[in-house]
Amino acid sequence: MKHILSLSLLLVLAACGGKPSADASLLGPADFQTALASTPQAVLIDVRTPEEFTGGHIDQAVNIDFKSPGFAEAFSAYDKTTPLFVYCQKGGRSGKAAAQLKEMGFKVTDLQGGFSAWQSAGLPAK
Repeated sequence: MKHILSLSLLLVLAACGGKPSADASLLGPADFQTALASTPQAVLIDVRTPEEFTGGHIDQAVNIDFKSPGFAEAFSAYDKTTPLFVYCQKGGRSGKAAAQLKEMGFKVTDLQGGFSAWQSAGLPAK
């Protein structure tokens, strides 16, 4: 009985730890920077608040606040083939934004750990 319970628990945990799909990548700061630099026509989206954005951001980022009522509508200006790279402060909002954008048909790459991880890695910011 213990073995069945242990096996069941293991299967549940394995199922919950799924990997991001090919359409919504999650990359650490160095890999994110490399992928962004090597992706033609990529658009970098900072989904934090305007106040957070003003306090510092990755160069070339466009600020579209995930919590703003017009978040989804803001992406009507972008073609679905436009590769989007998203980040927030720690990764929570950008994960939600990436999922929503993926549902809208975009190819999305999310910065694991957000802007905090980017800064901790010593990568350039404005």
